[in-house]
Amino acid sequence: MLNCPHCGQSTRLTRGIAPVEVEMAADAPTGPAVGKPAGSARNTIIIACVLVVAAGAAILVWPRLHHQTIPPEIDAAQAAREKTSPAEKTPPSAVSSSNAEPPAVNREKSLDDLKVGSIAIERTPGTKIIYATGTLTNDSTFQRFGVTVELDVLDRNGQKLGAARDYKNIIEPHQSWKFRAMVIEAKAKAARVSSVNEQK
Repeated sequence: MLNCPHCGQSTRLTRGIAPVEVEMAADAPTGPAVGKPAGSARNTIIIACVLVVAAGAAILVWPRLHHQTIPPEIDAAQAAREKTSPAEKTPPSAVSSSNAEPPAVNREKSLDDLKVGSIAIERTPGTKIIYATGTLTNDSTFQRFGVTVELDVLDRNGQKLGAARDYKNIIEPHQSWKFRAMVIEAKAKAARVSSVNEQK
Protein backbone atom coordinates (compact mmCIF):
# COMPACT_ATOMS: atom_id res chain seq x y z
CA MET A 1 0.00 0.00 0.00
CA LEU A 2 1.32 3.43 -0.86
CA ASN A 3 -0.09 6.84 -0.21
CA CYS A 4 -0.77 8.78 -3.43
CA PRO A 5 1.33 11.91 -3.54
CA HIS A 6 -1.50 13.80 -5.23
CA CYS A 7 -4.63 12.81 -3.34
CA GLY A 8 -3.05 11.38 -0.18
CA GLN A 9 -5.10 8.21 -0.20
CA SER A 10 -3.76 4.75 0.04
CA THR A 11 -3.32 2.95 -3.26
CA ARG A 12 -2.78 -0.78 -3.75
CA LEU A 13 -0.14 -1.56 -6.30
CA THR A 14 -0.10 -4.83 -8.25
CA ARG A 15 2.89 -6.64 -9.74
CA GLY A 16 3.66 -5.40 -13.20
CA ILE A 17 3.31 -7.68 -16.20
CA ALA A 18 6.48 -8.09 -18.16
CA PRO A 19 6.11 -6.90 -21.72
CA VAL A 20 5.76 -9.60 -24.23
CA GLU A 21 8.08 -9.30 -27.19
CA VAL A 22 6.77 -10.69 -30.42
CA GLU A 23 9.44 -11.92 -32.79
CA MET A 24 8.58 -11.71 -36.47
CA ALA A 25 9.40 -14.56 -38.70
CA ALA A 26 12.56 -14.03 -40.64
CA ASP A 27 10.88 -14.85 -43.94
CA ALA A 28 7.79 -12.69 -43.32
CA PRO A 29 7.63 -9.63 -45.55
CA THR A 30 8.39 -6.46 -43.63
CA GLY A 31 7.41 -3.96 -46.28
CA PRO A 32 5.12 -3.54 -49.23
CA ALA A 33 4.97 -6.51 -51.59
CA VAL A 34 7.56 -6.19 -54.32
CA GLY A 35 6.66 -9.37 -56.19
CA LYS A 36 3.62 -7.89 -57.91
CA PRO A 37 5.33 -4.93 -59.51
CA ALA A 38 8.10 -7.20 -60.83
CA GLY A 39 5.50 -9.58 -62.28
CA SER A 40 3.67 -6.72 -64.04
CA ALA A 41 6.86 -5.51 -65.71
CA ARG A 42 7.64 -9.03 -66.89
CA ASN A 43 4.15 -9.41 -68.33
CA THR A 44 4.51 -6.07 -70.16
CA ILE A 45 7.79 -7.16 -71.75
CA ILE A 46 6.28 -10.48 -72.87
CA ILE A 47 3.25 -8.74 -74.42
CA ALA A 48 5.54 -6.30 -76.27
CA CYS A 49 7.63 -9.17 -77.67
CA VAL A 50 4.49 -10.97 -78.83
CA LEU A 51 3.25 -7.84 -80.61
CA VAL A 52 6.62 -7.34 -82.36
CA VAL A 53 6.67 -10.97 -83.54
CA ALA A 54 3.07 -10.71 -84.76
CA ALA A 55 3.84 -7.53 -86.70
CA GLY A 56 6.86 -9.12 -88.36
CA ALA A 57 4.85 -12.18 -89.34
CA ALA A 58 2.13 -9.97 -90.82
CA ILE A 59 4.72 -8.11 -92.96
CA LEU A 60 6.08 -11.40 -94.32
CA VAL A 61 2.72 -13.06 -94.95
CA TRP A 62 0.83 -10.06 -96.44
CA PRO A 63 2.53 -10.07 -99.90
CA ARG A 64 1.77 -13.78 -100.33
CA LEU A 65 -1.86 -13.31 -99.34
CA HIS A 66 -2.14 -10.31 -101.69
CA HIS A 67 -0.67 -12.35 -104.58
CA GLN A 68 -3.09 -15.20 -103.92
CA THR A 69 -6.06 -12.80 -104.12
CA ILE A 70 -5.38 -12.01 -107.83
CA PRO A 71 -8.20 -13.51 -109.92
CA PRO A 72 -7.13 -16.61 -111.86
CA GLU A 73 -8.09 -15.12 -115.24
CA ILE A 74 -5.89 -12.04 -114.67
CA ASP A 75 -3.00 -14.18 -113.53
CA ALA A 76 -3.37 -16.44 -116.58
CA ALA A 77 -3.48 -13.46 -118.95
CA GLN A 78 -0.33 -12.04 -117.43
CA ALA A 79 1.42 -15.39 -117.76
CA ALA A 80 0.35 -15.61 -121.42
CA ARG A 81 1.81 -12.17 -122.12
CA GLU A 82 5.09 -13.15 -120.49
CA LYS A 83 5.26 -16.33 -122.62
CA THR A 84 5.03 -14.62 -125.97
CA SER A 85 6.47 -16.43 -128.94
CA PRO A 86 9.97 -15.56 -130.21
CA ALA A 87 8.44 -14.05 -133.34
CA GLU A 88 6.59 -11.48 -131.20
CA LYS A 89 9.78 -10.65 -129.36
CA THR A 90 11.70 -9.71 -132.49
CA PRO A 91 14.30 -7.08 -131.58
CA PRO A 92 13.54 -3.58 -132.89
CA SER A 93 16.80 -3.63 -134.84
CA ALA A 94 15.72 -6.77 -136.73
CA VAL A 95 12.32 -5.24 -137.57
CA SER A 96 13.82 -2.01 -138.80
CA SER A 97 16.39 -3.86 -140.90
CA SER A 98 13.74 -6.07 -142.52
CA ASN A 99 11.57 -3.05 -143.42
CA ALA A 100 14.49 -0.99 -144.68
CA GLU A 101 14.81 -0.53 -148.42
CA PRO A 102 17.72 -2.41 -150.00
CA PRO A 103 20.68 -0.18 -150.78
CA ALA A 104 20.77 1.14 -154.31
CA VAL A 105 23.21 -0.66 -156.57
CA ASN A 106 25.40 1.70 -158.53
CA ARG A 107 25.50 0.33 -162.09
CA GLU A 108 28.25 1.23 -164.46
CA LYS A 109 27.49 3.37 -167.47
CA SER A 110 26.41 1.25 -170.42
CA LEU A 111 24.97 1.79 -173.91
CA ASP A 112 22.33 -0.75 -172.99
CA ASP A 113 20.81 1.95 -170.77
CA LEU A 114 19.95 3.97 -173.90
CA LYS A 115 16.73 2.29 -174.93
CA VAL A 116 14.87 3.03 -178.17
CA GLY A 117 11.13 2.48 -178.50
CA SER A 118 9.08 1.92 -181.62
CA ILE A 119 9.96 3.88 -184.77
CA ALA A 120 7.48 5.41 -187.22
CA ILE A 121 7.78 6.96 -190.70
CA GLU A 122 6.17 10.40 -190.85
CA ARG A 123 5.52 12.31 -194.09
CA THR A 124 4.99 16.06 -194.03
CA PRO A 125 1.77 16.92 -195.89
CA GLY A 126 2.28 18.88 -199.12
CA THR A 127 6.01 18.09 -199.21
CA LYS A 128 8.36 15.24 -199.91
CA ILE A 129 10.04 15.50 -196.49
CA ILE A 130 10.05 12.23 -194.55
CA TYR A 131 11.17 11.61 -190.98
CA ALA A 132 11.81 8.50 -188.94
CA THR A 133 10.64 9.35 -185.44
CA GLY A 134 10.88 7.57 -182.12
CA THR A 135 11.86 7.90 -178.45
CA LEU A 136 15.20 7.13 -176.84
CA THR A 137 15.25 6.86 -173.01
CA ASN A 138 18.29 7.30 -170.75
CA ASP A 139 17.53 4.55 -168.22
CA SER A 140 20.49 5.29 -165.94
CA THR A 141 21.67 7.65 -163.21
CA PHE A 142 24.27 9.25 -165.50
CA GLN A 143 24.09 12.17 -167.87
CA ARG A 144 24.67 11.05 -171.44
CA PHE A 145 26.54 13.35 -173.83
CA GLY A 146 26.68 13.37 -177.63
CA VAL A 147 24.15 10.60 -178.23
CA THR A 148 23.66 9.50 -181.85
CA VAL A 149 20.96 7.12 -183.06
CA GLU A 150 21.61 5.32 -186.39
CA LEU A 151 18.66 3.89 -188.36
CA ASP A 152 18.23 1.56 -191.31
CA VAL A 153 15.56 2.76 -193.74
CA LEU A 154 13.47 -0.10 -195.20
CA ASP A 155 11.07 -0.52 -198.10
CA ARG A 156 7.74 -2.30 -197.99
CA ASN A 157 9.48 -5.68 -198.27
CA GLY A 158 11.82 -4.98 -195.37
CA GLN A 159 14.79 -4.42 -197.63
CA LYS A 160 17.27 -1.75 -196.67
CA LEU A 161 17.12 1.37 -198.81
CA GLY A 162 19.48 3.63 -196.92
CA ALA A 163 20.30 5.13 -193.51
CA ALA A 164 19.20 8.01 -191.32
CA ARG A 165 20.49 9.48 -188.10
CA ASP A 166 19.80 12.05 -185.39
CA TYR A 167 21.92 13.59 -182.65
CA LYS A 168 21.36 14.89 -179.09
CA ASN A 169 24.03 16.76 -177.19
CA ILE A 170 22.86 15.79 -173.67
CA ILE A 171 20.22 13.53 -172.10
CA GLU A 172 19.59 13.80 -168.35
CA PRO A 173 19.24 10.69 -166.12
CA HIS A 174 15.90 8.90 -166.56
CA GLN A 175 14.82 11.36 -169.26
CA SER A 176 13.61 10.67 -172.82
CA TRP A 177 14.57 12.16 -176.15
CA LYS A 178 12.14 12.28 -179.10
CA PHE A 179 14.35 12.03 -182.16
CA ARG A 180 13.46 12.92 -185.79
CA ALA A 181 15.86 11.49 -188.37
CA MET A 182 15.39 12.82 -191.90
CA VAL A 183 14.85 10.17 -194.56
CA ILE A 184 15.74 10.90 -198.19
CA GLU A 185 14.40 7.67 -199.71
CA ALA A 186 10.95 8.35 -201.14
CA LYS A 187 9.99 4.67 -201.00
CA ALA A 188 10.75 4.39 -197.26
CA LYS A 189 8.06 2.49 -195.41
CA ALA A 190 9.80 1.62 -192.11
CA ALA A 191 12.97 2.01 -190.13
CA ARG A 192 14.89 0.04 -187.50
CA VAL A 193 17.70 0.84 -185.08
CA SER A 194 21.12 0.12 -186.46
CA SER A 195 23.16 1.44 -183.50
CA VAL A 196 23.20 3.91 -180.64
CA ASN A 197 26.46 5.66 -179.84
CA GLU A 198 27.64 8.06 -177.20
CA GLN A 199 30.45 10.59 -177.22
CA LYS A 200 33.36 9.33 -175.09
